[in-house]
Amino acid sequence: MQQWNETMQQIWGLLVGAQSEIVIFLAAIFVHAVLFGRYKVRTLQKGQGGAGTKQGKCLSATADAAPTPLQAAEVAMPLVRIVKQLMQKGADSTELTAELVCQLQTSSDEEASVMLVGMFEIMGKAVTSKLLVAVRSVMSDRSLKL
Repeated sequence: MQQWNETMQQIWGLLVGAQSEIVIFLAAIFVHAVLFGRYKVRTLQKGQGGAGTKQGKCLSATADAAPTPLQAAEVAMPLVRIVKQLMQKGADSTELTAELVCQLQTSSDEEASVMLVGMFEIMGKAVTSKLLVAVRSVMSDRSLKL
């Protein structure tokens, strides 16, 4: 019994001694998540309508307002998510083209160009030849220039 009490006292002393290190570690995790995390600390803006207002069988992706070139990456994120899902499922260029047309149908030519540029910036080396063919097809159909 004496040995048990001594062991528990040592463990308790270790926890009390490490308390400040644990707090600093947790604070560092929180700060890292806020600064470098995928999610930003901000209020969400709800668009008019919802995912159910899209026509056809498009996956849900929304873009709020006319983007500027500085917002290209932010505006293109929903498009990137959908394209990555399709690529993971092994979609060919015709399926990717159909989905890009569907997602960009409500966008002006300028918005569509900004979204495609943002998609390329975000995806980086993950861009495949199938995606390039699909984007080229959409661009030629809509007479877009990057």
